[in-house]
Formats: sequence, structure tokens, C-alpha cells
Amino acid sequence: MKQITGVTVVVLGLSGCAFSGPSVPVSPDGNSKMSVNSAAIVAEVTAQYAQQQAALRLKTAAPREEIQLPLAQIVERYVPSDYKVYVDESVDLRQSIWYDPSKAWTESLGGALTNAGIEMTANLQNKVMVLKTGTTSITQAIEKYVPSEYLVFADKNIDLSKRIKYDRSKQWTEELGKALSAIGVHMIANLEKKVVVLKSLPVVDPGISVAGSTSRIQIIQQ
Repeated sequence: MKQITGVTVVVLGLSGCAFSGPSVPVSPDGNSKMSVNSAAIVAEVTAQYAQQQAALRLKTAAPREEIQLPLAQIVERYVPSDYKVYVDESVDLRQSIWYDPSKAWTESLGGALTNAGIEMTANLQNKVMVLKTGTTSITQAIEKYVPSEYLVFADKNIDLSKRIKYDRSKQWTEELGKALSAIGVHMIANLEKKVVVLKSLPVVDPGISVAGSTSRIQIIQQ
């Protein structure tokens, strides 16, 4: 009799161990609540929340609305029909540019044309708009568009502050040579030796004597 009682006590003791721990609370939607009493769990929950918020911002953010069209189509579509538009003959109306229709047309078109190297002047009162190829000084054009590893030599009688029309959509050798030729300056670019020579007269393989320099451009003595 004592032996049976002892067994009964042991069984009850084990049962108590199995059911005495705290139960996992359940939320009204049926999901178990997690105990967040450790730094690792707190960090995980915080990271998940941050990811959810980032995804939400992406869904609610205004989509990028930039479109790429030929300049002629953008002018036809977005410049008010009561405007008179004058275009310089050097401007290529077939050139594709990026345009953001979500912005005011003056802001979006002005920025897009600047990026394409085209100057825009808009008179809102008289409803007139003028487009022309952007101009830059010879020095600025060389600083911006001639690769930095090139040596550039120029005759001392060339006015390097003189402005030229420069189309940034074209290769620099072609466009810079064309732009300089229009103002009477001749350019020779030796792509192998990475040398550019500017002269106001036809170039005949000069023996170059450097008289001085301004920025990257070496001034040569005649």
C-alpha cells in the first residue's frame, strides 16, 4: 500500500511540472503574442517595422513621370498654343530630351533644355519663347568637354573669352572643331598624342614655343 501511494505522488509531481509554466497569451485575432524581453527580439521587430514603413513610402510616393521625346513634340504638346515659338536654325528639333510633365512647363522645359545645351528665353507677358543653341566661352568649352589628359595649345591672339555655340549632344572633337571654325579659329586634335592646337590661321605642324598659359590652355608664341 505504501508502494502504490509513492508512485501516485511521483506521477502528480511530474504532471505539475508539465502544466505549471505560464501559458502563451493569444490575441483576439488568434495570433500568439510574442514576449519582447530581449535586445535581439526588439531589434528584429524594429527592423521589420522599418522595412514595412519603407515599402509603404514606396507605394505612396509619386511615380517618376519623366518622358523622353523629340524637342519638336515636346514644344507642340506642352508649350501653350497661344505662344509664339522662335527656334534658332542651329537647334536640332529632332533631338530627344527628358521632360517631366508633373512640373510647370516653364520649369520642366527650361531644365531639360539646359541639360541638352539649349538656351530658352520665355516672355510670359508677351507669350513669346526663343530657343537657341547654348553658348559658352572657348575656355569653358575646353575645360568642360576636352578630356583632361589632353594638352591644349592656343595662339596668343585668340580671344579665349569669346563665346561659341556648342551642342553637347555631339562628340567633342566634331562639335568643338565646328564651333571654333564658325568664329575663324582652326583646331587640330591629335587623338594618338592627346594634343589639341588652336590657331587663327591654317595649321602647318607648328614648332610650338610656349609663351604662357591660362588654366589648361597653353598660349603659344607666333
